[in-house]
Amino acid sequence: MPKIGSRNIHSTKPLDPEKTYDKQDCELIAFPRIVKRIKKYFPRLKFILILDKLFADRNVCKLIQKYRWQYMIKLPTNKFKNTTKLLNDNGIKESIPNQQYYRKRKQKFSWVNNIIFSKVIKNNVVGCTEHWQRVNSSTQNIENVRSEHIWISSLPLNINNVHVLCNLGARNRALIEDNMNTEKNRGYSYKHVFSYNWNGMRCFHNLMRMGHAINAISEFTKKLKKYINERGVNTVLSYIFETLSNKWLTSDWFDKNIPTKPQIKFAIE
Repeated sequence: MPKIGSRNIHSTKPLDPEKTYDKQDCELIAFPRIVKRIKKYFPRLKFILILDKLFADRNVCKLIQKYRWQYMIKLPTNKFKNTTKLLNDNGIKESIPNQQYYRKRKQKFSWVNNIIFSKVIKNNVVGCTEHWQRVNSSTQNIENVRSEHIWISSLPLNINNVHVLCNLGARNRALIEDNMNTEKNRGYSYKHVFSYNWNGMRCFHNLMRMGHAINAISEFTKKLKKYINERGVNTVLSYIFETLSNKWLTSDWFDKNIPTKPQIKFAIE
C-alpha cells in the first residue's frame, strides 16, 4: 500500500473550551474546540469539511474521522513532492466526460485510493492539472499557463464524483476566502476590532455582510446603477434602508409570493 506524508506534525492538544483567552489561537489549536462545539450542536448532521493546506495534518484527519465526518484537504505540493510522483506513477488518469473546459481551463485528473497518509492515516489522494491561455500583463502577449492542485480526501475518488468533490467543493473554498479577503483588505477594514462585546461583533458582522451584498448588487445591477447616477449614493442607500426597515409588504403578500421561485436578473455593461 503506498504511503505519503513524512513532515513533522504540529501538536493539536485541545484547550479548555470554557476558558477565555486574551490572544487569538493558532488555527490548528482552535480547530479541535470549534469542531467539538459543532458536534455538540449538530450531533447527527453529516459534514464534509473543505480545508486549506494548513490542515494537512494527521491529528486533524483523525479528529474528523472520530466524528464520522468527511473532508477534502489541500496539500502543499512543495512539501509533499512524493505525492505528485505517486499520482504520476500509480494514479488513474482521466478527463471528465463531455467536459471540454472548466472556467476556460482544460483539466486532467488523477487519483489513487487507499493510501497511507502521514504513516498512520488511511486516505485517498487526487490531483488536477490545468492548462489555459491568458494575456501577459507586462508584455501583452498570449502565454500558456499551467497549474496543479492536490488534495487528500476521506472519500474514495472515481470519475463520477471527482468533478463535484474537486471543482464544486474544494475549489469553491478559494472563492469564499477571496470574498472574505475583500472585506479584510479591499476597503472594508474588517481586520480591525470594532467591539470587544460579542453581541456587538455579531451585529457588526451582519451589517458588514449586508453592506457588501448591497455594493455587489449595485455594481452589477443596471437599474440601481441608473438611480445612483441620477440621485447619488447616499439617497439610494437611504431608500434601501427605509425599504428594509419598514413594513411595506403585508402578511397576505408574503403568503402569496413566498411559495413562488424568484428570478434575479443581472445586466453587466
